[in-house]
Amino acid sequence: MLSLLIRVTVLFLSLLYATYSQAQLPYSKTYTTHDGLVHPQVTKLFKDSRGYIWVGTKGGVSRFNGRTFINFTLREMHLLNQINNLSEDSKGHIWASTNEAISIFDGLNWRSFEFENEIHNHNSCKPQHDSIYIVDRKQNIWKFYNGQFTKKHFVNTTGLEINDIKFNEVRNEYYFSLKGDRHLGILQGNTIKLCMTLSVDEVFIFSTSTNSLLIAKNILDSIQILDLDRKLIRTIASESSIKYFGILTDIGKEESILWDQFHGIYNEHHELKYFFKRDKAQSEVTALLPDSSNYWIGTERGLIQVPKSGFVHYDLNKMPYPWGITEDKYGNIIVSDFISGLFKIDSNNQIIQLDQSTRWYPHPTHDTKYNVYLNNEQQLYALHNTKLYPYKNYKAKPAGENMSVYLYWSEYYSRLVSVELGCISLLDPINEQREIIRWEDPTFRAVHGFCVTGDVHGNLWVGGPLGLIKSSPHKKLNKYFHHRKDSFPPQSILAIDLYQDSILFLGASNGLWKFNIHTEQSSPLLTKAIEFTVSSIVHYRDSLLIVGHQKGLSVIHLKNLLQGQEVAIHYNHLNGYPGMLPRQNAVYIDRKNNYWFSAYDRLCKIPVNHLWKNNDPLQLHFTKWNESAIPYGMNNLYSKTGKGNSIEFDLIGQLHKLDPKFRYRILHETEWSSWMSFQHMILPELASGEYKLQIESDQTLISTGIETVSAQIAISINQELWKEPYFGKLFFIFLLLSIIAIAYFYITSFLNKKKLKLIEQESKYHQARMLTAQLNPHFMSNFLTTIQKSVDFNDSKGAVDKILQISLFLRKFLGSLRSKEKNGLINLFDELQIIRLFLEMENVLHDNSLEWSIDYDDAFNAYDWLVPPLMLQPFVENAIIWGIDSYNAKSGKIKITITEYQHHITIEIQDDGVGIDKSLKVKGDDIRKPEESGSEIVKERIALLKSLGINITYTIESNISGTKVQLTIPKIKA
Repeated sequence: MLSLLIRVTVLFLSLLYATYSQAQLPYSKTYTTHDGLVHPQVTKLFKDSRGYIWVGTKGGVSRFNGRTFINFTLREMHLLNQINNLSEDSKGHIWASTNEAISIFDGLNWRSFEFENEIHNHNSCKPQHDSIYIVDRKQNIWKFYNGQFTKKHFVNTTGLEINDIKFNEVRNEYYFSLKGDRHLGILQGNTIKLCMTLSVDEVFIFSTSTNSLLIAKNILDSIQILDLDRKLIRTIASESSIKYFGILTDIGKEESILWDQFHGIYNEHHELKYFFKRDKAQSEVTALLPDSSNYWIGTERGLIQVPKSGFVHYDLNKMPYPWGITEDKYGNIIVSDFISGLFKIDSNNQIIQLDQSTRWYPHPTHDTKYNVYLNNEQQLYALHNTKLYPYKNYKAKPAGENMSVYLYWSEYYSRLVSVELGCISLLDPINEQREIIRWEDPTFRAVHGFCVTGDVHGNLWVGGPLGLIKSSPHKKLNKYFHHRKDSFPPQSILAIDLYQDSILFLGASNGLWKFNIHTEQSSPLLTKAIEFTVSSIVHYRDSLLIVGHQKGLSVIHLKNLLQGQEVAIHYNHLNGYPGMLPRQNAVYIDRKNNYWFSAYDRLCKIPVNHLWKNNDPLQLHFTKWNESAIPYGMNNLYSKTGKGNSIEFDLIGQLHKLDPKFRYRILHETEWSSWMSFQHMILPELASGEYKLQIESDQTLISTGIETVSAQIAISINQELWKEPYFGKLFFIFLLLSIIAIAYFYITSFLNKKKLKLIEQESKYHQARMLTAQLNPHFMSNFLTTIQKSVDFNDSKGAVDKILQISLFLRKFLGSLRSKEKNGLINLFDELQIIRLFLEMENVLHDNSLEWSIDYDDAFNAYDWLVPPLMLQPFVENAIIWGIDSYNAKSGKIKITITEYQHHITIEIQDDGVGIDKSLKVKGDDIRKPEESGSEIVKERIALLKSLGINITYTIESNISGTKVQLTIPKIKA
């Protein structure tokens, strides 16, 4: 009998211990090959500067962004054995090493470098100045730098074999663990000297957080952490003596964690104290990486994530559907389960069933003395100690209406408020007197309310499927806020929380809302983060607002929120939140400041102060550019085309929404895009140039103000002209301008031809006028008279010569009108021939007393250049008639000089007459009319020729010694 009693007692204690252990077990998540891990046996853990967690295994390396794994097998890494070490150099490249080789990942490719000899022990150093020291099995020391191995000739004066090399960043020195791991050597110059020998109760440990070498010393039931000067850093309670902590140890600035393969894990804050029980941890823990949010534990069966937030869950087999939570006067947590009954959780975390009735509803409450009131579908009860006392007048009606009411204790009325179908009631729990306030609005009368709270003015605020009701029982007034009729935007209010007697936080099917009691205006909150059904709200003092919604928990900083800064932490299954979709209003903050809530599959609690920590910030990292991986450290992307460029990016870290959204813009080029859920995009078409791409997440960082998670990268586009986005427009403009130019040219050419034809016709007219003017009747009459005299004097030869002269002159003169050259021009030689004939005929009339000459350089060819016809004759005629004949009617000199320049020809006509002024006095009565004057017609011709593009100028210099006319004619090739 005694033996049986002992067995039962042992069994009970073991079950009690198991229940206690399970209650204290923090929520964790295990990642295996089914979740994407490259190999189940983890050997090393490392977190890089980008926030990626690198998991070294016996089959390769996995890169974890907090949600998914990217795997690299040993074959891809060009390695043959398990990963012993992972680290990062100054360029952000990842180093992975085995006993045979080291492989370096630049973000694009792995490059491996094989050791000459297998190393003695796995190397746990990270690169210093992008180099590391290694020791091979032959006791050779090598330095690896820039892809090359250099053998170092250090003198080992210790007389002991070297096991491993570690760099102590705190002291900036290299230390050597020597044979037996109880001796420590130090590198001084090129000599290794013995530095320290430990006692039997001490071991060397290496902090992977601070990269410093330390000492762990066993003192009775605790472990002291010492630096190398044996100065105490901190003490950790333990239950057994330490043995093997040399490699698997992390001593951070804020906490210390010790573990080995045989005794499990010790840590100061006890989150991990019961995670691995000492009798079941053999050969289990292989690596541990703490960050500010989680403990990452590598085991021989996978990677385990233990959130530091410390979610504790309870036996879901006992309470599968916990729907209501409150607290009694003894500090017990009362849980009403919809399926399994009523439970109590005492201060020792024991779960005790109080009742087996079903269909308990989610709004139990307590009064100011912590008397508990709760209901199921059948009846309303008061709970005293462990007994339920029913209210007989507060139960389901025979007609079939159940007691699915929602409870709230009003301090203003000292009454229990219940929200029922189409009304609320105020119950005095002592004498069971009841006051009913019905809704006058018929649309509200047909529905139940979902939640209720009260303010200091005696107003009761009831949320329901149609909106919000403000009820004032002491004033007998109700006011309705219908989301359709009254422009009240919150829809189907499921949760309500009063803050500082002026603000109602409303949880609705369309998000989280703030309602100002005084202005009766509502505004949405955290629209980027919470855009779905909010089912529970509770605030903690004046610091935090805890919101349960469809995708998890959001913890909001209240002070910042009321200042317009929406700063929040989001918990979901990615960062240790134990379930999705908290139960409607199944939340409670107890007197010990624990936050209790019902998740989708279990009851959980967490200390409120654990919900707001300075966690690792999220990071955005660009991963691929046009389907190719972006090497680490590359901050400028290039492309030979501005069309169809794609980019991919990664959101790294656990503290973000389950469904984050992103937007992007090209700085100074485009506005922000609309929010999108995918993490890749096709950029808009870009012209050649330099750009900056910005990407932003709707997740806010945990800080004192709003900071958006964002990233920026430079993009250079250099493409051919025909690929430019503006080329089509440019081509169209060019084509249009070409058409306009062609049309303009055609029209202008047509008009010019017409104009030239008219000008040429006018030029012919002027030439005809010139001919008429130049064929001076007196000149022709006098010349014909000389012919007659030759005939009278029987000088037939002289008459014939004169007839030939006048015939040739007239033929040349008239022939100038029929010139086939452009604009009716003639070559200069023909023009000079006309002048020669004219002067010869004038010389006949002057009895051969005229002296004349036409002079030009021998190299000058008058046939090569074109001039307007009959341009010189009027000036030569004026020289004879108005210059020479006014002074001496029979004799005189005329000199014509032609000079060639680069772009023009000058023709000077010089006479030795009396000059223009005296000639006008002598022969004033003989001046011809302008229309008959050759010189006047010449002026008109010069103006006309200028419109044809032939710019002729002339100057006249005259005095009593004679007159000089100088014409400048542009060179026109014949």
